[in-house]
Amino acid sequence: MCDGNWTNSGLGRIVAVAVLAMEGLPFTNEVSRVALFGLVLANTNVLPAAVALGAITMLLEGCGALVMADVLDSRGGSKFVGRINRWLAKTGVRDGRLGVTSMTAIALLAGAPMTVFLRHRQEPMRVRSENRAFGLAVAGGISLIALVQGLMIGVGIRTPSPFTVSAALVAIALTLASIRWARRTVARPRDGSASAVTHSRRDVARGNDESALQ
Repeated sequence: MCDGNWTNSGLGRIVAVAVLAMEGLPFTNEVSRVALFGLVLANTNVLPAAVALGAITMLLEGCGALVMADVLDSRGGSKFVGRINRWLAKTGVRDGRLGVTSMTAIALLAGAPMTVFLRHRQEPMRVRSENRAFGLAVAGGISLIALVQGLMIGVGIRTPSPFTVSAALVAIALTLASIRWARRTVARPRDGSASAVTHSRRDVARGNDESALQ
């Protein structure tokens, strides 16, 4: 852990919580992205609107991922892991090593910061630079998806035709389908012996025991 980590200070922790909340809460993340996309589209054209959507997505996801990497490297990182584990018990994220499919689902459903956290949880020896690089890569992928979605939806709005409107509807349908797939993938049990929630509760119990020993 880094003694010079800015999240070790009281002000740093407040800023970190604010950044992670801005990325994680729907009314600050999705609403702000849609609002910016609509504003730019109404005043310019499709390409600037799509770029704006991709840019704000990268800003929110990238900053969130970097902050998460710093928090995990802070003195209170282990306690933070315990708190997040208690939240995971309510969401049904399963225990065990996550593959590419599960990581992709989590990135689409919960964003880059949570993906960084889960990658660190299964590989606790990862250092801050590794978590940062991984988080920025995830944020870049999410932003690219947002850019493509913006292009497809923007063209359907600005130049409506059977083809462009169909493309816009496909983009919306794919977004909804990907969210549904992500939820099913994340919550799927590893085998028939225990549910995802059971795995998460076991993980929470371990996190609480570790916190009690500190």
